Amino acid sequence: MTDQKILIHMERESVCMGDDVTAPNAKDLSVDSDMRLSGLLPVLADSIPLRFDGQHTIWGIENDKRPVALLETDPAGHYTNELLIENIFLKDLEKKELYCRYFYNYQGCLCSSLSYYIDGKPMDAHPECMTLSEKVKAYYGLQE
Repeated sequence: MTDQKILIHMERESVCMGDDVTAPNAKDLSVDSDMRLSGLLPVLADSIPLRFDGQHTIWGIENDKRPVALLETDPAGHYTNELLIENIFLKDLEKKELYCRYFYNYQGCLCSSLSYYIDGKPMDAHPECMTLSEKVKAYYGLQE
């Protein structure tokens, strides 16, 4: 590791009305300039709510509106991560900004802040997908 640092601006969606009080939920993360994307994921995991109401959730990590990684949590708050792009050095990100989008499963449907509801029920945009992970990847246009 080097002594040189870079700032990565991170913003995340609110997960509940109480969370909206502190919105925007953003912070600047000072990290080593030679850190790779995979090294940043545990730092992000410390900066976002991983255990929310005992739900299985996924945080889509985006850079310049492009998905770069997923943080998937179980109801106990344990997480796994998956890179969706090459494990690049953070200094090579064109924009030093990350957006964390919150996804969860409600009544078998993929939900996020962008969800559409009909008669109080979420509209399932990806009924062909079985798992939450498959639904999130379909949302992003990624093939399994």
